[in-house]
Amino acid sequence: MKSDPRQMALLILNRIDEGRSHLDAVLNQVLDGKTCADLADRDLRLIHALVFGVLRWRIRIDRIIALFSSTPVKKIDRQILNILRMGVFQILFMSRIPDSAAVNTSVNMASTVARKWVAGYVNGLLRNIARNRKEIDKKLCVTGIAPGIAIKHAFPEWMTARWTKRFGPENAELLCE
Repeated sequence: MKSDPRQMALLILNRIDEGRSHLDAVLNQVLDGKTCADLADRDLRLIHALVFGVLRWRIRIDRIIALFSSTPVKKIDRQILNILRMGVFQILFMSRIPDSAAVNTSVNMASTVARKWVAGYVNGLLRNIARNRKEIDKKLCVTGIAPGIAIKHAFPEWMTARWTKRFGPENAELLCE
């Protein structure tokens, strides 16, 4: 039986969120030699792209989810939140994956772990984000230079504030890039 790369990426993200292991250990557990042998190279690349991409852009992705969700991010079930994160990442950062595929696979994953209405929530939220992608940067506007840099580049605000103070806004942005 072939493994689904998105399900495997979700498993990795969920285990990392549990906080018991770091990324390398979880990758080694989930992607052991036997599993990797069963995966096509493109599936393995997709797993890595989803996991590393969601982790890298998590601050920005969570902020985007918060913009479009009536439920606060902290109250969204961990598995559903990671499904949403992967969906948003695919929509906004992976140009080779059509929005419809990102939405449909996210909805299918949500329907296997939660009630039917949750899959509808995932569907509506991701479709809304895909439809309004050009407006996201305007909606993410925050006051202050350091918070703006933090949201734009998905860095912790305390770090961008420190870099802005030490090196100036332009150099802080360059450091983030």
